[in-house]
Amino acid sequence: MPANPQKLQHTLTFYNGDKGTDFDRLADIGADAIQAARRALNCLPNDVPIGDLFTDPADFIEFVDAVKERRVLEDGFSDIVSELLAGLLVVQGRHPLSQPLSNFRREVYEALNWSNRFLDLMQAHKARGHGLPYFDLMPTDPTQ
Repeated sequence: MPANPQKLQHTLTFYNGDKGTDFDRLADIGADAIQAARRALNCLPNDVPIGDLFTDPADFIEFVDAVKERRVLEDGFSDIVSELLAGLLVVQGRHPLSQPLSNFRREVYEALNWSNRFLDLMQAHKARGHGLPYFDLMPTDPTQ
């Protein structure tokens, strides 16, 4: 028996699978939106010029900038997505770009869905008379 049995106290935490409400997961939902947008960018083939995939490459550049600057979580993101997908190359059948573009489209919609959920929750919280919750989705720089 140890000399001091009081130092052997344990804390047990039971997880029942309950993830809480979406509002409890607000930061995670925001991060999921950004992650889906990044996955979308990874779906595009590297060997095809952007001008061949989009009627207006500026729409794609705007999307990339929104992802980089984490504007995925702002109201204007849905407009960026609308413009982007309206100009996306449409391919059918067994075209070599069919699968990558389908994956891109799916991930962009996933990002938009998470973004809309995030904004809906923020608006609901604000409508209840609460201030906006604070959390930082920006990575911290350990050198500062």
